[in-house]
Amino acid sequence: MAASPDRVFTRSQLLDCLTDHGRPVSERTVDVHILNLRKKIETSPRRPQHLLTVHGIGYKLASGDHGA
Repeated sequence: MAASPDRVFTRSQLLDCLTDHGRPVSERTVDVHILNLRKKIETSPRRPQHLLTVHGIGYKLASGDHGA
């Protein structure tokens, strides 16, 4: 995500990046990781400004070029 800011990634695309070590992994795993990342990088995780949800599609990391 950091290499492609503003690109929207689906849960499936993000899951493909996770190693499962032979265990089944659900799409909800991505949601939990996103939640944990937001707790670490967002001032207000309930109102994210950096790690955004694109409803019905997935997630994206905002580029930070809000005014550009």
